[in-house]
Amino acid sequence: MDRPLRTTKSAKSGLRFPVARIRAMLKAKSFAQRVSDTGAVFLTAVLQYLAAEILEVSLNAARTNNGSRRIQPQHIHIALKVMVSFHLCSEMQFSLAVHT
Repeated sequence: MDRPLRTTKSAKSGLRFPVARIRAMLKAKSFAQRVSDTGAVFLTAVLQYLAAEILEVSLNAARTNNGSRRIQPQHIHIALKVMVSFHLCSEMQFSLAVHT
């Protein structure tokens, strides 16, 4: 009686972040009456993407500051500042393009 191996929602969707845990958190916080599996997968994918972007910019900051491949909290802080300033700059350019 061999049981088939279980595959997680994360493995099915090709993500590293835990889909089931994020779905449970969504249900526990009562953001909506119902939470679908696809909604949890989408939110997990967005969170994974944001984490990867922050880590990539942090690694670039670590390499430019001291040539190290070790990310320190100050590098994450620099990365977040760069990403926020980039977002504000692109938002400003978009608003200028819309209003002209």
